[in-house]
Amino acid sequence: MPELLIPAGSLKGLKVAVNNGADAVYLGLKNFNARINAENFSLEELREGVNYCHFFNVKLYIALNISLKNSELIEVERIIKSINDCNVDALIISDFAVLDLVKKFAPNINLHASTQMGICNLYGAKFIEKLGFSRVILARECSLKEIELIKKRTNLEVEVFIHGSMCSSFSGGCLLSSALNGNSGNRGRCKQLCRLKYNMYNGESKIKDGYLMSLSDMCLIDELKRLNEIGVDSFKIEGRLKSLEYIAQVAKTYSNIIKNDFKYNNKDLIDLQKVFNRGGFSKSLMFKDKVVYPNVQNNIG
Repeated sequence: MPELLIPAGSLKGLKVAVNNGADAVYLGLKNFNARINAENFSLEELREGVNYCHFFNVKLYIALNISLKNSELIEVERIIKSINDCNVDALIISDFAVLDLVKKFAPNINLHASTQMGICNLYGAKFIEKLGFSRVILARECSLKEIELIKKRTNLEVEVFIHGSMCSSFSGGCLLSSALNGNSGNRGRCKQLCRLKYNMYNGESKIKDGYLMSLSDMCLIDELKRLNEIGVDSFKIEGRLKSLEYIAQVAKTYSNIIKNDFKYNNKDLIDLQKVFNRGGFSKSLMFKDKVVYPNVQNNIG
């Protein structure tokens, strides 16, 4: 069965995830992760989280997945050395400078290529495999055909997002927030300008208005069996900034569905909609579904 990977924005969130059926959790430290506005973890909390997870045979992955500045490398080196003593199961990274530091100071930690790297085909997957990564977290835009090729022609574990928020830019590589106010999404500081209202013009004539760049949340509840059949190793949930109720519900619902041979009922879908949805769900570009929902931009669950 594929791994169910649940987000943990805090130590309390980690325990909620584990208690509701997570096979693995992913989290960020106080700095250098793509959800810097989450509560996140101190090194002391990380150690407690690792012990809690491993007691219940749950894996723990750390996201160190932003683009770094040269001035930050000394601090990142210190963090990697500290992580190496915490017995974590993997590091999720996107910057090649971090790759170099991990190989030097924590060579035994598994490396997962973040979705921020934008890997969406066999060639990208082969490239990171040669660099020593054990898992690729594929872009949400990756096709089923490419996922199947990656599974057949590499030895990489494949991780795929199955639920949660999507980015209006390719694989999270957005510069909109950075250009407007210096808060780069690639530094974990996205201000979600895609969620604002916009007007669309044809010349001087306004032809449309609304949340024109705001994307629905992804939900692949009825595609899990298909993803399992092509060999996906890890089903990932987005949501380190979402509520504890969200963490509990998505973990419980998807855990039960996986254990029930990927069967679900209408109540499962309603439960997921209640805890968070932006005007319904989308199957994402992976399944060539409509992704923009211009009528709302936040939870109406």
